Amino acid sequence: MLGVYQMAISPDKIKKLLPEIFEQVAQGTSIVLLLKKYKIPFLSFYPLLDTEPALRRAHDHAQRARAEAMAAEIEEMSVKLRESERRTVKSQLRNGRRVTAAQVEETTTYDNVERTKLMVDTRKWLMARLYPKKFGERFENTIQGGDTPVSLGGFIALSIDERIKQLTQAANQNKEQV
Repeated sequence: MLGVYQMAISPDKIKKLLPEIFEQVAQGTSIVLLLKKYKIPFLSFYPLLDTEPALRRAHDHAQRARAEAMAAEIEEMSVKLRESERRTVKSQLRNGRRVTAAQVEETTTYDNVERTKLMVDTRKWLMARLYPKKFGERFENTIQGGDTPVSLGGFIALSIDERIKQLTQAANQNKEQV
């Protein structure tokens, strides 16, 4: 099963390949595909990143750039979808029957929209994992001040004024206990 991955590759050789690999990752290629392409075992690659902070930072930057490249792809997809909707589709035969241009255009547009939606959703999911700080769906507010920051962590059940009042009361109680 491992095949090519059983061959040992030296860490120095991996380090020489990494700038090229990270450049391709930044342009949107999956790290898994690149490791397979260059015959680098996963078990050699990831421990190397753990021991070399500079390589870890370069990897993280490449992954964030990949997320940005996916965002650009999403924009391109929306433009292409709009352009395909504008095209007039000529009459065709479908299942032996003549289909009007409007029917073909409606089907083609729906198929394009559904396919594009799936592609966009897939990229958004990947972007959220590659660069959660920018593309993630979580939000967190932190109030700085005092000895320790207070994290609101997405708490929205109360109005902001009510929450601030609660936090102020809690902080005052903590001061009284000390």
